[in-house]
Amino acid sequence: MCISLSHITENVRQRREAPCSPQYICLDFLLGHCGKEQLCDHHHCSAPYLWQYKDPSTHQGDTWKVFTQSENEAIEQQFCDVDITVAEMDHVMIAPPPTVLIDPGEGHVEINFDDMEVKTGFGQVQLRRLSTKSAVLPTDHALSTQWVWYWLDGESKGWIEYGSELMDNIRQDQIELSFSRGDPFFKFKLKDEDQKLFFRKSPMHQQSTRPPVIRKMVRRRPVFRSISDIERLQRPLELPTPLEPESPHSLVTSTPGRVPSQWTSVPESEEFIRVPLPTSSDQFKLAESLFHQTMSENKATIVSIERVQNPFMWEKYARYSIWTL
Repeated sequence: MCISLSHITENVRQRREAPCSPQYICLDFLLGHCGKEQLCDHHHCSAPYLWQYKDPSTHQGDTWKVFTQSENEAIEQQFCDVDITVAEMDHVMIAPPPTVLIDPGEGHVEINFDDMEVKTGFGQVQLRRLSTKSAVLPTDHALSTQWVWYWLDGESKGWIEYGSELMDNIRQDQIELSFSRGDPFFKFKLKDEDQKLFFRKSPMHQQSTRPPVIRKMVRRRPVFRSISDIERLQRPLELPTPLEPESPHSLVTSTPGRVPSQWTSVPESEEFIRVPLPTSSDQFKLAESLFHQTMSENKATIVSIERVQNPFMWEKYARYSIWTL
């Protein structure tokens, strides 16, 4: 939902006009440190995506209106589902033009994502989506838009991600970077055959360059971010307070062979063990936070974090620390 400097609540269904809006949403504004205000080249909104509809009451110009925050999130969730081309939705209110005497009722609309149009009780309304820049570009952040590319399998009639088992030689970021640069197509090999993924043809498709020409439909959809996800990512990074380290000097001099108190018992038959950290533990949260300081969440997913316990290496480190203190 596009917001002004004053707080706009969900109860206030006031819609701002957005004539000639910029193409992208300002990432700096989302993070709370854009000082350009009205001079900024990008759109100022409270989410990394913004759905707008063309004002049906104006026949000239380029005037767009925004949906409420809950409508914006609901439309985005439908759009992020690669299987959905047409979404029927309730409680999406689009006011008819003054010349049309019709009750919008419960706000039942039909959204066509291929045509980017909304079918209402009074006719078709043009739709558009603004977003932050792609995550493959240099401005990468967790609130950058992560796009996923799919191809339509003719046998299963299902959409399959590029880079999956059937096309594991093609990386998502390679396709997205080529698209973001404005290339007309992306060329790659599939089972030693040259293929081209055409970006600018409608609909987007992939086809072989030599006969027999086999064509596959292609679709590009973003990864969904809920409002709660966005709010969490907008907050400044708060590192959990790390556990107070135990002095290697005290451990070695007081009790030979003593290891940190957080460690579990290491069997004498084992040189070292790897201990999975619970996701709720302070050590896990600290490692996770430090990791995401240099690698955004849309680039990597932490599956697990382990603590390596090696008593011999620990004692060696502790004794070395005594001599260097």
